[in-house]
Amino acid sequence: MFSIWQRVRFSLPVLCSVLVVAAIVGYPSTATSNATPAGGSTTLNTAYYADPSGGIDPDVFYDVEGDSLMLAVYDRLVTYAPTTTKIAPDLATSWTVSPDGKTYTFQLRHGVKFHDGTPFNAQAVKINFQRRIAVKQAVSYMTADVTSMDTPSPYTFIVHLTKRNNAFLDLMASMYGPKIVSPTALRVHAAKDHAMKWLSTHEDGTGPYTLVTYQPGNQYVLQSFSGYWGPKPYFSRIVIHVVPDVATAELELRSGSLDMLAHGIPESELQSLKSAGLHVTGFPAAIRQVVLLNQNRPPFNNQIVRQTFAAAIQSIDASAVSAVFGPYASAPRSAYPQSMSHGSELAPLPTFPKRILKHPTAITMTYTSSEPALLQLAEYFQQALDKVGFKVTLKGDTVTQEFGYISDPSAAPNATISTFNPDAAHPDTWARPVWYTGAGLNLFAFSDKQLDGLIDAAAAAPTQAQSEQLYAQAGERASQDAFIIPVDDAEDVVVSAPSLTGFEHVPVYIWMVDFATLKRG
Repeated sequence: MFSIWQRVRFSLPVLCSVLVVAAIVGYPSTATSNATPAGGSTTLNTAYYADPSGGIDPDVFYDVEGDSLMLAVYDRLVTYAPTTTKIAPDLATSWTVSPDGKTYTFQLRHGVKFHDGTPFNAQAVKINFQRRIAVKQAVSYMTADVTSMDTPSPYTFIVHLTKRNNAFLDLMASMYGPKIVSPTALRVHAAKDHAMKWLSTHEDGTGPYTLVTYQPGNQYVLQSFSGYWGPKPYFSRIVIHVVPDVATAELELRSGSLDMLAHGIPESELQSLKSAGLHVTGFPAAIRQVVLLNQNRPPFNNQIVRQTFAAAIQSIDASAVSAVFGPYASAPRSAYPQSMSHGSELAPLPTFPKRILKHPTAITMTYTSSEPALLQLAEYFQQALDKVGFKVTLKGDTVTQEFGYISDPSAAPNATISTFNPDAAHPDTWARPVWYTGAGLNLFAFSDKQLDGLIDAAAAAPTQAQSEQLYAQAGERASQDAFIIPVDDAEDVVVSAPSLTGFEHVPVYIWMVDFATLKRG
């Protein structure tokens, strides 16, 4: 459980993510000089700061920049209801789970067509699940427990698991959950790589939009799909310009050339945007900054010293978070992010007693160098830690360097501060990648076999009450271990013109804009 969690998106500056919207009628872009001008009020212009990493194959894609495109062209069996962590229908209209938790039966939606006209049915779903397993990419872990599948009727799909996994439905609803591609396209473009080359630059889903232009480094253009099974979108055309520089993108935004930016605008700019007449709204999101301590070397091989460090952070955390992020983040209350299912209720954080080290102790704490907000937080913590005897040297490291710590923890820094977010709303999608032995976000290779056992037991527990109790115990134990210290619970921030309506937000869909629900006027 190491490589599947090592993706760049966990260390991007998600806490400052901002969606900014202004009314436009065209796109005379200076940032992307080759861009096609917008065609009118039913054209929406936005920007990515980078191309989706690795292309847009839905069984390979594991980025955040690009998620709005992916969920515009593809559907999954289930999704989350807006503003909630409640599982809701998508291509499946209903489902049942066997008493042993190992068999899921999905009743599928009738009358759905892929963008190439191929009818959607259970066989199409089975082919796509088989493909995700076969390509063996990072997101394949979501179907790792699938042992067999049945299609007893054209609109009934049955999945059998090797073992009970209480997070299974949430994994299906994840931004990265299995998406259903036309079986015709998979067959025609199969080649010798399961159509991976073709799907990295093309799509053939059932979503409200089709991809009509794919120009990495320039733009991606979506056109509304006339055969879509759901409500017709207001915007007939979505133009996503690639603008690598945040400052340039903000200028384009302020000039009215862009309708929205999904993230990247600093909190310090929000008041100025408000003054310009734009609306600013925060939505709860499953994003948090965390400090990880390296227990493989002194001084953090001692639990009391780790708790002393944590107490110093707690003493200043609320004021530091407020100073850096304003009203768009708050001090954490639980071992789990607040916007996960029952996150704020499962495992309230302990308050550690304040202690002072017997001797001044020098440590190095790194921060993700691409995230200025992390340096600001680290500087506040540096002052608080100095008062209890930690002499902290701060150092910026790249994402690659941070994920390299696990290869030799004894040579890694004493601590690091980074940004994490889970794949889905279920507690397992935080506990397992962050706390579990060998997991990819357990950057300093902390190991507590009793904690691992609690997580495994929670995932397999026969009732929700028992599962939640075990996840709560896991969270409490992780907090007492004090090898990872939550810093905040964040918000996604929406800044919009008063004329733009229809925003829908799902807490665990980071930087996610549902193009199909937006309206103008």
